[in-house]
Amino acid sequence: MLKLANGITVTFKKLKDNKIPLSFYRHPAVFCAKNIVGAYLVYRPSSRRLFIGKIVEVEGYTGINDDASHAYKGKVTSRNKIMYKAGGVVYVYSIYGMYLCFNIIVAGENNPQAVFIRALEPLSGIEEMMQ
Repeated sequence: MLKLANGITVTFKKLKDNKIPLSFYRHPAVFCAKNIVGAYLVYRPSSRRLFIGKIVEVEGYTGINDDASHAYKGKVTSRNKIMYKAGGVVYVYSIYGMYLCFNIIVAGENNPQAVFIRALEPLSGIEEMMQ
């Protein structure tokens, strides 16, 4: 279970309804990216409807030597400082002023790696997701 800054709780579940333990997110990005595909992202905002999406596409960002990473070359900024936390933190940012990117910080503290959740297969709450 991951807690967002605004108090929203996000839970990842595997097929057998088992929560992925926090220790999973302390592994390197390549491991996490390979092993989170097929898991479910489950979200229930307050007492509203349940939203479920199966994770079907991800990208792993391996840290300061990965030129596609926000932490490339180890430069810490106000935007990327969250990447230096211990794995298990959600990192959402806007690109092109119109899209939000959902990432999970992985690996250990001061080892800025992340898994970008590129695509979900919607399973519940599809109409609202389309909006």
